[in-house]
Amino acid sequence: MFEKILVCLDRSSLAEQILPYSCELARAFGSELILLTVVEIPVPQSIEFPVETSLIEELRRTEALTYLEGIAGPLRENGLTV
Repeated sequence: MFEKILVCLDRSSLAEQILPYSCELARAFGSELILLTVVEIPVPQSIEFPVETSLIEELRRTEALTYLEGIAGPLRENGLTV
């Protein structure tokens, strides 16, 4: 019935409380879990600092991927497609 289930996370323990329910649905329907978090990209205040902004953006993306992989790893180990 559900081919994919989108799980929106904001890196809070409150948001992560949805995971057991999402996993239960994914198992019941053989669904793939899609984990999503939003990365806020800094807006440069001046054109004089574009390199620093790109470094901040890269760091935030890396942090987000690390977070999502930390959630996805154990779910995969339990047989879910994430």
